[in-house]
Amino acid sequence: MCFSLHEPNFGVRKQSAGRAALMDASAWSWREASFCARTIQAFLGEHVELRTVGPLVLGDPHACLLAIDEALAELRQPPRLAIVYLPHGAADSPQAACLREIHAHLHCRTIGASTGGACFTERGVIANGLCLGLLCGDDFEVDTALIETLHLAPERKLEQAVSRLRWREGAQRSLLVLADPFLCDGEDLLSWLRQALGPATQCFGASAGDNWRFRTASVIHEAQMFPGAVVLAAISTDFPIVGGTRHGWREADQEWMTVTKAEGTRLLSLNGIPAAEAYRQALQRHGLYSAERELIQQVAMYALGAKTIFSPELRVRVPLSVLEDGSLVLATAIREGAEVNIVLASPDSLLKAAAELTHDIGSQLQAECRGALAFDCAARFRILGERYREQSDTLSGAGSHPLLGFASFGELSSFHGQLPGFHNTSTVLACWS
Repeated sequence: MCFSLHEPNFGVRKQSAGRAALMDASAWSWREASFCARTIQAFLGEHVELRTVGPLVLGDPHACLLAIDEALAELRQPPRLAIVYLPHGAADSPQAACLREIHAHLHCRTIGASTGGACFTERGVIANGLCLGLLCGDDFEVDTALIETLHLAPERKLEQAVSRLRWREGAQRSLLVLADPFLCDGEDLLSWLRQALGPATQCFGASAGDNWRFRTASVIHEAQMFPGAVVLAAISTDFPIVGGTRHGWREADQEWMTVTKAEGTRLLSLNGIPAAEAYRQALQRHGLYSAERELIQQVAMYALGAKTIFSPELRVRVPLSVLEDGSLVLATAIREGAEVNIVLASPDSLLKAAAELTHDIGSQLQAECRGALAFDCAARFRILGERYREQSDTLSGAGSHPLLGFASFGELSSFHGQLPGFHNTSTVLACWS
């Protein structure tokens, strides 16, 4: 694949038309999605800028670079970090080639993840497309690290990676984390990171996805996509990043099931019978089971919720695979003896939770929100469907500030003043003013 490269022109401001839409790659071309080239400026503090590019439909790389050039022209200096979300692909895939050309064109640190089916900006949502964010500024510094083969001595490898990250002296510290969801227990990952970081550093991010196939996913570091890896971005700022999480799901009924056998993230039995069969029976009871669909795609849509003393919201755990012996592999462990239930949600309840989240974070900001990063469970995208755009509108304040996000396979948050946690079926939002 060959791109026609253009010389970035920083400081030359352009304006082009905008259009909001939920698009599918089979129905749109890059030219028809030309609205993606319009970018919105945000000031983080006084000297940091954010631009988003997209949504873009994969297919016309020349139009992609034109859109990026418009974003670069709006920046007062070269970007220091690019965040890219796009569909999972092998090393020889069109999206991998696209990523290499984007990285070469930008000449800055690049991170990102494959999506669970969608990505979005303040301008709209796209299924199986590309969204990109650019950050630069005097008050914004970033360092990145890639960790491969984490399953070999994970705690030690994370500690070593964190120790090599560079932070600006006296700055507020945040760590953006993007991970392969099939790599390890999500709660363990967050726990190891928090131990290595110490209490002064916030931590937020998500697990990559693979468009609801539950087979393999990739994170992005510089010009490559890496399955089975974790990428970290150490962010130093002079301004606070404020965040939180919500989900909006509830228990299906009062017929709670007991976890009778579990080994780490592997759930073997519920109520004394194989976990997959117990799950199937619960789905059938509510008319949610279909023999024509893979069981993993159904149990991931209606995850397991467990009560917790820390919050009125259930702690939700999503199965990532169904094994031949009838056990389930979860995104993170559930202890034996826990009372669990399948969880349900309506589009209205999910949108209400998103509105509550933005209101709560807005009340903590010192001024008007200037930008946001969102990490949103792919199950929410599946439930909301065409209404997914309503959620992105809510998270972006109806387009009043830049927003970059993607549908993920697990969300993590550890913000100051809040209980840390690895989440499923949730939205994690990080904002600044």
